[in-house]
Amino acid sequence: MWGFTVFFEDRLGIPVMDETGLTNRFDFDFNCSWEDLHSRNWGKITPVLDKLGLEQVPTNMPIEVLVVGKKAG
Repeated sequence: MWGFTVFFEDRLGIPVMDETGLTNRFDFDFNCSWEDLHSRNWGKITPVLDKLGLEQVPTNMPIEVLVVGKKAG
């Protein structure tokens, strides 16, 4: 699921947390268009997640962020 969450986070531009507890490899088709992901069209994305037995749960939990910058000089 790590790869799925990285893909989802990259496409949506928002943090995605994997709380499934799944550790094995899975093969599935995620039939959703780039436009639906980019525009966060939840009406199209949610049914695809439902078919996979997954759900999205919006939250306001705090997250840790590492910021890396270029050193001056």
